[in-house]
Amino acid sequence: MPDFDLTGKVCVVTGGTKGIGHGIVRQLLGAGASVLLTSRSAADCDRVAADLGREFGADTVAGAACDLSDPEAVGGLLGLAAGRFG
Repeated sequence: MPDFDLTGKVCVVTGGTKGIGHGIVRQLLGAGASVLLTSRSAADCDRVAADLGREFGADTVAGAACDLSDPEAVGGLLGLAAGRFG
């Protein structure tokens, strides 16, 4: 577990379904943060969020596909994070 406390914080992690991004998501959740993870694949986001939800609590993690080259999509992603986690 990390040596810091992020309880009450909300994080958005791009590329959060695999590799370094997935590791970052796990560390943030372990530190108490709520996390919205994203990648280009909705299926990957759903699968990874469900797996992490079983481990860390379904109310602490969500996934959403997003094309980060689209400013409107990024704005929607931030709105989703605010709506889901406050």
